[in-house]
Amino acid sequence: MQEIAQKQEGECLSTEYKAGKKTMEFRCKETHKWRATAKSIRSGNWCPLCGKRTIIQQEASALVSNFHRQAIALKGLHHKGIKGTLRELIISNFIKPFLTSQFSVGKGIIINKNNNQSNETDLIIYDNRILPPFFEEQKIGVYPAESVVATIEIKSELGKDEILKAGEAARELRGFVCNPEMSVFNNIGKYKSLNALPFCGVIGFYSKSGNTLCKKGFNDWLKPNATGLSEICLVGKCSWLNKTKGGWSLELADENYEETKRFIAVLIDNFRKYAEEKFRIISTLEADQPWLSYYIRR
Repeated sequence: MQEIAQKQEGECLSTEYKAGKKTMEFRCKETHKWRATAKSIRSGNWCPLCGKRTIIQQEASALVSNFHRQAIALKGLHHKGIKGTLRELIISNFIKPFLTSQFSVGKGIIINKNNNQSNETDLIIYDNRILPPFFEEQKIGVYPAESVVATIEIKSELGKDEILKAGEAARELRGFVCNPEMSVFNNIGKYKSLNALPFCGVIGFYSKSGNTLCKKGFNDWLKPNATGLSEICLVGKCSWLNKTKGGWSLELADENYEETKRFIAVLIDNFRKYAEEKFRIISTLEADQPWLSYYIRR
């Protein structure tokens, strides 16, 4: 049985061979576990879960699994700065395949036309059709507030303290640096999409508080303490989605990393909706608007 399983890039977890109708436990390369008879396996049957999932769904799970293993492997590095930078690169490289060509990923400072600036931001997703980034080298730069559609803070350990700090940074970004009143689009009307604020999330790899973060009751703590954040993810454990009026929605992890895939998919679906509408409005305006001039001319 072990030889057959290895040909499928999986393994037989049972230590004893069982004949007839008795089942043994198997695990596929996607880490799904199930029980099957020896006859079924010899007949060519394999993982029932993989068979029900599309190629794209399986590939997405494999991508998450790969970046999770890479991030965990860095735990032994003693230099925190290098460790953090590498994890930022790992997540950035994971997100890029899911972005259409108008979106890019960087790291650095977000700035508005009045020179108000954000704190250093781990991962910035921006629409390069709106305004170009400034001083960008090796994807580290200064990004105009109008082009930023989402930010992600990346933490090795994720607990209440990290969520509080990420929430504080998100509120400052959304309420001050990206405030619609300070936008170069402020004089062309109160379009909802033009005034849309960046979606802000935080993602981590280890929990500082055991399983507390992944219990339904944690919603009561998030409501007053995580304002400004759209999503929270503890990879391989759980993710939280801010539904505003409905509070926070929890999704627990499974062998397919559904919690992390939800974090990424919902974030991208949300900002893409508003970014497309914003670009449509800007492209059809009749007035000649000197948006770049606001930044580079005095």
